[in-house]
Amino acid sequence: MATAVLVDGGTLEAGLAAHAAAPGLLPVGGRPAAARLIDELRSLGDVDRLFLAGPEAYLQQTAVVAACDTFVPLAEPTAPALAAWFDARAADDEVLLWSAGGALLTAPLVEQFLRHAPRDASLVLSAVRAAHCDRRWPGHPFGHVERFDTERIHVTPLTLLRPARLGTALPAILSYLLGDLLRQDLLRAFGLATVLRYTTGRLTLDEAMRHLAEHLGGPVVTVLLPQPELCVSLRTRLDYNLVRETVEVGA
Repeated sequence: MATAVLVDGGTLEAGLAAHAAAPGLLPVGGRPAAARLIDELRSLGDVDRLFLAGPEAYLQQTAVVAACDTFVPLAEPTAPALAAWFDARAADDEVLLWSAGGALLTAPLVEQFLRHAPRDASLVLSAVRAAHCDRRWPGHPFGHVERFDTERIHVTPLTLLRPARLGTALPAILSYLLGDLLRQDLLRAFGLATVLRYTTGRLTLDEAMRHLAEHLGGPVVTVLLPQPELCVSLRTRLDYNLVRETVEVGA
């Protein structure tokens, strides 16, 4: 099972300050947005621990703190606290880093992933809920279950694509997921982020972040997005150099 390390460096606060009584803690459906994002990560099925570092304002939101296994206010010496927490779990195989600030999903990236990833790797796309799409785009195909080759592909809420099962369906899937969806301005409407799952072994947090930055070919910022409705996660291993030139990670 994987560990999710979520760091909110203020992006969530800044993005929601104009809409919430408590800056950055906009309730959505009766729950803070950060808590709902944590729920989204847990729903992936392979996240068993969640760590959150963020503004002290989160201490006012018991739902957010309770949803995490560990919370460290950013007012504390965060780097040592993160490193100590990470080192205590050095035997964990994987860590999920929620990466934001310009990550871009493109058709070539997905095509490259599906062609070159190990056969047991997966690409997971979580689209906005069908009910929301019904209101925004009447007649959309979300929620419709298609049969591609021998695999049933559920477009929402989570789509699991395994390269070994896709066969000749890849062009059709790419056309739908990265053509029709992007033409609907989903990126501008809801935001986009990536989650990279990779083997950490016994790396310290600093080493893991450095390796991830080297892997992506640029600096890495791990923050929570203010739009948890649309989550795109590329899940693979660090030693597969899939996204160095095709994913932009903001400084």
